[in-house]
Formats: sequence, structure tokens, C-alpha cells
Amino acid sequence: MACELTVEMLALTVLRLSFLAFPVGKFTAAAVNATATASSTVALANFNLDFSFYKVVQPPKEFSDVGNALSPTRRQEAECGKVHKTARQLSALFEPLLPPTPELEKAYGLRASEIAKAYTAKEGDQKKYGVFAARAGADSTSIWAAATSGGGAIKVHLLACMLARLWEWSEAISIWVEIVAERKKQIVAVFEATGSIDLAAHQATIDDLERYRLAEWDASARAWLRTADLRKARQQTQLELVIRNLQIPVNCKPVLYESVLQAWKVALVGMEHLLQGVPQSVQSGELVLALSAWHLYPDMIVLSSSTAVIEQKDPLFAGGVLTFGLSGNTSNAQSGVHWSLPLAYLRYYGDPVIRVRAMTEDRPRSTVDELGKVVLGCVIGGWGSDGENTIDASQFIIDLSDKLSDSLFKDRQKPQAISEYHNSALAILATAASDLLSSQGAERRRSLELIRLGKRRVDFIHSPFAPHHGFGISHIGYCLELQTSFEGRIEALRNLVKYYREESEDLLIRYTRRLPGTALIVHEYATALPYSREALKRTTGGVEKTSHGHCRWIVTQHKTALNTLKVTEYFTKSDPRLNRAMYPTETDGEEDEHEGGKEDNREYPARAEEQDVDTATTEFSEDQFQKQLLDYKETVGCRGELVLAVEDEGIYRAYKDNKEVIYWKQSEVLVEMIDLTEEAPTLGGSMCHRQVEAAHPHTRFEMVCGDDHAALFTASREQLSQRSHWLPHTVELSQIHRSLLNETLDSARFLRACSKAFDSLEFRYAHSLQCFATVVQMYKLMPDASIDTRVLDKPLSAAPWVKSASISKYNESSSLLQNFSLDRAEAFSCIVMFESGQYEINPDSLSNVMAVSSGDSIFVAAPLLCDPSEKPLEQEIRRVLGNVGRPGIVLLVPPEAPRIRSPDTRDWNLINLDDYDGGEQDCFSNTSLHLSFTGASFPIDVGYFGGQDTEVYMLETLVSVHDKGHWVADLDVLKGMEDKSLHRYTGCVNGKHVKQAKGEKVVTPLGFTSIQSWEDFLERPRERGIVQAYQNWQARLAVTSVSLAQKHNTLVLPDDFCWLCDYQDLLKATSGKYGSTIIH
Repeated sequence: MACELTVEMLALTVLRLSFLAFPVGKFTAAAVNATATASSTVALANFNLDFSFYKVVQPPKEFSDVGNALSPTRRQEAECGKVHKTARQLSALFEPLLPPTPELEKAYGLRASEIAKAYTAKEGDQKKYGVFAARAGADSTSIWAAATSGGGAIKVHLLACMLARLWEWSEAISIWVEIVAERKKQIVAVFEATGSIDLAAHQATIDDLERYRLAEWDASARAWLRTADLRKARQQTQLELVIRNLQIPVNCKPVLYESVLQAWKVALVGMEHLLQGVPQSVQSGELVLALSAWHLYPDMIVLSSSTAVIEQKDPLFAGGVLTFGLSGNTSNAQSGVHWSLPLAYLRYYGDPVIRVRAMTEDRPRSTVDELGKVVLGCVIGGWGSDGENTIDASQFIIDLSDKLSDSLFKDRQKPQAISEYHNSALAILATAASDLLSSQGAERRRSLELIRLGKRRVDFIHSPFAPHHGFGISHIGYCLELQTSFEGRIEALRNLVKYYREESEDLLIRYTRRLPGTALIVHEYATALPYSREALKRTTGGVEKTSHGHCRWIVTQHKTALNTLKVTEYFTKSDPRLNRAMYPTETDGEEDEHEGGKEDNREYPARAEEQDVDTATTEFSEDQFQKQLLDYKETVGCRGELVLAVEDEGIYRAYKDNKEVIYWKQSEVLVEMIDLTEEAPTLGGSMCHRQVEAAHPHTRFEMVCGDDHAALFTASREQLSQRSHWLPHTVELSQIHRSLLNETLDSARFLRACSKAFDSLEFRYAHSLQCFATVVQMYKLMPDASIDTRVLDKPLSAAPWVKSASISKYNESSSLLQNFSLDRAEAFSCIVMFESGQYEINPDSLSNVMAVSSGDSIFVAAPLLCDPSEKPLEQEIRRVLGNVGRPGIVLLVPPEAPRIRSPDTRDWNLINLDDYDGGEQDCFSNTSLHLSFTGASFPIDVGYFGGQDTEVYMLETLVSVHDKGHWVADLDVLKGMEDKSLHRYTGCVNGKHVKQAKGEKVVTPLGFTSIQSWEDFLERPRERGIVQAYQNWQARLAVTSVSLAQKHNTLVLPDDFCWLCDYQDLLKATSGKYGSTIIH
């Protein structure tokens, strides 16, 4: 049948040829507008040209370093792959709507090149990334794709950065899907109404722009933001300090398409004007959002109570100043620059979901060092009033850490303790506190903001069931143990109760005092609370004045002192019933002996001061006693305390149920006063309104807390003069702090007290701090990795990986001086949680994960990046800057049964299998590792159902080994490195030998076959084949993995393997074993 060629068809043929011959940027710049007939309309509708056929536009010179920084794989994707096609299609859709911005495109190209150039990896660095080398480096793929697609595509990338800055990735993808759909409808409507169309826009309309392609476009921009934020951290922090005070919306348009288009245009125009030197004023949030997302920093004027000029000195700006007015809409509850949009494409079913996102002072991501300051805030925020003063609390932590470090250094019995301590939670918190105190200006403000964030999230670390002031050391028992004198113990007990409304006669302190120059110890007593007493002076109106003060009952008679036990007896005689009440004890309410209870009234000694008793004398004359008594009374009197004689009181001590009790007999007459100018109190009942039975006229005081040096007693419950209030068990940290600074504090005593205090902490609290320390140690191996601060919204102790670690390490100490290691699955679960800030995955489902890709990071299990002779810790995860080009959090897993190439008989002429001559050479230099995907994926349940995007998923990944470009095998490296058939040899341990020079044959090994190619390897002998891949860690890793997959006994030799020392041992290890492969 003859074929007619109409005018319309001829025209379209010419257009198509023109479209192929010229870059689309030039073609669409002169948009073809034609009034079409009905027949031409049908022909146009059938016209189809794939965007992947478009030629690459010559990118602006300002973007040249962006392209140079990309790996060959990524550059090819940006210029010829799906990302390039997406950039072309989005540009064709939206460029007709956008204003020209030549200055912005130039400035952004220079800034992107500056950042990308800073992360350009050297050739040597690329090799250390192994199989991930092609995916390593700053992800500027979308930038280069845009730069090679024309100016419109660059503007599309800028919108991607704005959306990625504020919205979650699933929300940003939903926004992209909706604006693309609406734009396509708009283009079709215009064409149907006018018959005119831009051919590139028409092509973009009929081409399907799949959701996954938009997700990859967003993922690249999102990864770029993280990398650029790190590079421009100082400028970003300065900008955030201004933004946090704003209360303005991006815009208030209710329709998503209109809102996004307006925000996009306003940002483009405003930034273009600033770059042209035209001052701008912030009226809404579009331009502010663009500043943060595009990393462009004009000088700013901030108008508030006083005008502040912030000079950022960005060389890209030539005079354009941005003015902020901070009044905003104070009635709006939403702080920061915020944006509210209805997301119709977020879920598969239901009405549009209204989401609001804001740029607030809580930065969504922080570094691990900043996490230390946040946790510092969590810790001191749980200390009540002791944590209100951040500076004082921080100084306390620093001094506590310094004292611990010094004491551990002096402890010769535990030399490893000091190294363990420097990795502990307490040492990390002390470092954060030190950084705070040494910071100034903007850095100090930023640090305090992080600490305040932690104080608002105390539940991240603290348990609601137990107080942890001062890491437990503020407990009165440990505080007393830190005191070096009886006066310090009395002060500590008085400080314990000074804010509580007990009656003074209801509380009593018993303490021990060593008489100066003697070996004698005496028991004496003091008031815990000041008592009221009348003064001799009166007011001008004749009213008697009252005063408040303390009182002590001391030993005033020589014979009383001589009846006490000597210090040596205190050390040698121990009472097995003595219960040192280091922890608060409640009275048991049982009756004493007068009511039928069993009680021992014999007085037992308290443990004496830990002093040198050899120099003390047992001779103590009356004159000596009176001299020390006079000195002591003068010392106490100078403190403003009333001194009374203990002999004038009817006091005796006893023990009931291993608890010390004190009986204070009631006097029939007032006690004769030593100080006649003041009325002397008594705790026996004569001067207080106490319920005392006539048959037993005494008061029984029961021990509340303390130790054998000093203890606090309270009147028994039935004898209290009024209803008792709850007594505290912790002292103010200032009291502990003074003790830490006391140079006479013994290190051994201090370590004992700290050890007991730390061990007494509630398990979840202590374990959370241990986990925090473990996270910090793990992230130290991953420089520049960031953390999502939303992780603070849930208690750390509830995380699945923490629970798993708690179960597997249940018998380990929960001391703050230690941390613990995770297995690999727990480490990946931890990383996913801190990377996402919200996703908690059970480690049991991550047992075969070898790497995690998220944002600008690939977190890789260490065995994939090191020589097989090394054995890194299970929790050792290393970070590679880059990603695998997929959105969301991607868990890379190997196939269940990786394939290995079978030997090919046609390669017989390539096989040598000569005897090994002992040389050291790399015959596998053409071996390379490659990463690819099978396409199989499996979503992980993160507790969210109905969304159109998969947040976390497993992706089946091939780690393939190639030789001279030809596939050899796929590897399961982790499985191989854990195989029991793998044996790692250490280097020469004989001190008499020196490493032989390379190539020098000290001894010629006999009975080994040399394997110098993959053909040799696949046809290797059954015994003693030596693979010669000297110092080529990637080839050694590949060969080791394949050998183990083939069930061969595999021995990996180090670089400095000594044939003189280990030759015979190697022969024995391989003798009689089938398929022994040696890697050297």
C-alpha cells in the first residue's frame, strides 16, 4: 500500500531530526509554537522521544570541579543514566515557569565546586574503600546531572535541596510526585486550549516519571546537604542562631502546587537580587530556607531590641545585605521557619495528610561530640537543684573525672583500668564538660543549646525510678566515706537535713573523735539541726531575743577517755553484728527489750580513723587531757556551738537486729549548764515535748544513715515530737565537690567509695550510660558521621540493641568506669537507630547485613575493608563517605548461595602450578572488587503501614571479584571471615630475627605449589598451594573468601611471615588436610 507523506508528518520528521542533532537546552530555548490542525494534534500526541537520547549540554565552567570529584561510575550515571534523564525531564516540565537566574547559577556552581573539591578522594584513598570505591565520595550526582542538562535543571536541583532541608524524604517524594502530576495536567490543559506547546514539555508530559526516580533524585540532594553542612558548619551554625528566633511561615497557600511554586520562585528571585548586590528584607520564610539549603551566606542585619550586623564575608556576594525583622507573628505557636502542606501522595489510601515542618533551634543532626554535650545535659538535668547551674555541675564532673584518673593511675594492681576509664561514659562526659568551659562566643552558645536540649530529654538516660545525683556518690554513705576528718562528717550530716522541717530534738549525730597524740577514740554527740535558745539581750521594746545554734556533747572527764578502746583494738576487734548503714535504713517498728524484743546492750567499738597507730601513745595524763579539752572546746566555741558534757547525760549505745540504737535518759532536773549565759538543751525529753513513758523515761534514737565514723539518728517513730517528714539520703554536690578538691583525700578510699556508688546505680541508668560510651567509641571510628537528634525522644534503655546487649552481657559490671562491646548485628541496629533517629530494628534480623547505606554514608563491616590477616572487633564498623544511590536506609545483604566460576578446560594453557620458591610478589594485580545489585529487596517493618515509600529495606547485593575485567566469583565475605577453617598466622615472634629484605630467600620452602593466577587457583592442587598476592589486600580478601566457600582449609600469612620460625609449623598445619590454601 502506498504511503502518503502529509505536510504535518514531514514537519514532525524535520523536528525530530533537529531534536536529535542539537542539545535540548538550545532547542527548547526557541520553543516551537505552531497552530496545529486536528490531524497535526493527533500526530503530535503520538510523537515520542526518550530523554535519554538527549546530548549532554556543556556544563558551566563554574561546575567543573563537581564533575572532577565524581567517581567514573557516578559521572556516567550523571551524564547518561537515570539521574540525567530525571534532570532533563524535570527541567523540561518546569523551566518555562521559572525566572532567569544567571548570577545564582554561577554562584552555586562555584560553591558546589568548592565543597566537592574538598572531598575529592586521592587514588590511594580510593583503594582503601575496596568494593565501595565506585560509590565513595561526596554525592554530587544530581548537581552534575543538572549542570549537564541546562540552567532549568540547576534550578530543579535547588528546589530538591529546599525540600530535602525541611521535609522527611518520604514527604519530599510525595511533594515531587504531586507537583509533577499537576504540572503535566497544566501542560495538557494549555495545549488543548491553545494548540500551542513546547515540545520538550510535551515529551516530559507523555514520559512516565516514576516515583522511584524522584526518590533517587531526592536522595542525591539529601546526601549532598549533609556533606555540605559539615563543610560549612561554622556558617550554618551562625545562620541557625538567627533562624531560631524567627516565627514566619514559608507561605500560607493551602494548595500544595501553588505553595511550592511560589516558594521556589521567591527564593530564586530573592537570591538572584542578593547576588546582584540588591538588599533584601525577609518577609516570609522562602529565602531563609534557601539560604540554609544552598549554602550561600550574605551579610545580615538583625533587627531586634538592638540592631546586630552579622558579616559572613562570603566572597560570592558583592554588597547584597539581608535584613531580618524578628517580631514575626508571636501569636503563632509554631516556632522557627515553618511550612505546612497537605500531602495527597504520602499514603496509598485516605485524605491528604497535613504535615508541618519547621527549622527550629534543635538541629536535626549533630556530631558524636555534640551528642556528648546533649547527654551531659541529660545527666545533670536529672540532678534536680544540683544540676540547675550548668557550669558548676560541669566543673564537678571534670574534677570527679580528674580525681578518678589520678587515683586509678596510682593503683598499681589494675594497670589496665586507666585505659578502660578513658573510654568510659564518665570520661566522655568530662571531655564534653571541658569543651563547654573552654568555649567562647558562638561556640559557647551552641554548647549551651545542646545541653539545654539534653535537659529537656532527661528520660533518654535517666530512669524514673531512682535518683542518680552525682552518679550516686552524693549518697550520704559515700559522702561520709570521702571525708578525711570527723568535722567533715558532721558537716555532711548537717547539710543532709538542713532544708527539712524536722524538730531539732528529733535528730542526733553520733561521731567518733580520736584524742590528739593518743591511740584513744571517744564517742561524742552533736545536734543535726540548730535549736532555738533565748539570748540575754533584749530588743528596744523589751522583747527577749532568740538565736539558733548547734550543740555538742563531748567527753570532759579523763576517766571517761581512759575507758574507751584504743585505736589498735578498733582495728583488731570487730563486731560481726555491726551493720554499717551505708544505705538509708528504715526503722523496723519492732519493740525493744522493754516490750519483749531481744537486745544486746553491750557497747561495741566503731571502726577508727585510718591513721598510723604506731606513732600514737597509750599514755595520756590528766594534764594532757585537760589541754586537749580546752583546745577542742575553744575550736567548737569558735564555730558558734554550745559545748556540753556527755557525762551529764544518761546515754548508752546498743545494737538491735544489727542496727545501732542510742538511749538518752530523761533528766529529772535541767542539766547543769557549762555556758551559764545560755540555756542548755537536752535530747532526753526534759526540754522538748516528747512522748516518754513513765515506766521507761528515756528516748530511743534509731540510726537513719551513716557509718561507724559518724551517723545520723532520729527519735523512734512513736516518740517523735511531731509528725516526721521524709529525710533525704543525698547531700548537695557542693559538699562532694569540696571533698574531691581536698588534697588529703586518700586515693584508695576514694576509689572504694566511687566503686560502691557506681555499682549502686539503678541498672538501666548505668547501662544506658555504658551504651552511650559504646556508641561514642564506635562512632570515633567513623569520622564525620552525623546523628539524628530525634533519637533522644525515646529512652535509650528501651532500644532493641541495648536490650540484646543487656541479655548477652548480663554478667558484666554496670560500672561507669567500663563499657562493653557489641556484636555486628547489634552495632548495625545501633547505627540504624542513630542514623534515622526513630527506627528500632531487632538485631536478630540483621545477622547477615554487611553494610548500611543512608544519606551520605555507607557503614561497612570492617572485614570488607581490611586484609584477611586482620581480625577486627565485631562492633567495628567503618564509614565510607558516599551511598549506593538508593533512597531510604538500605541494608546490604549477600545472596544465600554466591556463585563461583567453574574451571574451564579451555584455559589449560594458562595454568602453571610451579613449585613455590619462597619469593614475595603480587601476581593478582588485575583483580578487582565490584558492587552490584540483583534487584531483590525486602522491606523491614518499622511500625508504619500504608505509606507509598519503603523506609528501611534489605537489598540483595553482590560483591563480585573480577580478573582482567572478567567475572570470577561472588563473595560472602563476612561468612568466610567467621569460618572455622580460616587460620590467621602472626608475624615473627623470635626476637633474634629481623624481617628479611623483600626478595631475599633465607630458606626455600619445599612441598608448596605456587598459585599465580585465578586459573591456577580454580585448578589448584589438593594440598599446600600458596597464593602469591603479596600486600594486595583486596585480592587476598577475594581469594580467602572463595577458598573458604569451597570448604578448603585456609591459612592467611602476614606480610612479615618468617619462614625460619614458622616453616615447620606450616608444614604440620597443612599435612594430610584436603585442600589447604595458603594466602601470602
